[in-house]
Amino acid sequence: MWVNTWELADCVKPDGELSNTICDIAISGLQESCPDKKVIFPYIFTKYLMEHKFNSKIVQKYLRKDDKYKLNHKDLLSFPLLQTLGVPMKGKKPIGHWDVLSLNMVAKRFEILDSLRGEDDMDMIEHANKLVETIKMMYKVNYSDSYRQIDDFELMYISVPKQTNGTDCGFFMLKFLELWNGSVVSAISQDQIPALRMVLTSLWLEHDRNELINWRILLDNNMV
Repeated sequence: MWVNTWELADCVKPDGELSNTICDIAISGLQESCPDKKVIFPYIFTKYLMEHKFNSKIVQKYLRKDDKYKLNHKDLLSFPLLQTLGVPMKGKKPIGHWDVLSLNMVAKRFEILDSLRGEDDMDMIEHANKLVETIKMMYKVNYSDSYRQIDDFELMYISVPKQTNGTDCGFFMLKFLELWNGSVVSAISQDQIPALRMVLTSLWLEHDRNELINWRILLDNNMV
């Protein structure tokens, strides 16, 4: 996985929006410290599920039923969701919004965690339920013989901390993915987001898998 420094700089600057690629880089870091009973899926996995691309390599990776990804043995499955808000205008960048869908096997329910919208938002509910139905279909095909079945699980809105602008949803979403354990809401607030942007940028750039040696110079040039 790779990303241009200009894309990273555009994402982590004040009021920058989380891109799909940066999202999956962040999630790859979260996966390294994820509890054994929890799975955090990359956005590309969610995207392909929504598009019913079940034979793609990334989907098959998580459906391979080995000790690491035997999903019916997990307690919490977390999916990043990206939704286009409104009708895209010609010549203008679509407005995207990030939230989290969680499959809570212990509480026997699906959960939506959204930093912007309330529990009565029908666009949010309809979009989340599209993924819910796809997950149920995928699970039935791959785990029909499991003692754990999810056909009767319903969607529940989880009250979480809210953003106060239109650009920080992606960073709230990353914290929800990291900290949601199926019962306790993460204590993240709007005034913590600027520091979170800097901390995450440092973690990504200083990671052992970052092969760009002169990233400090390139990032400084792109931030000017």
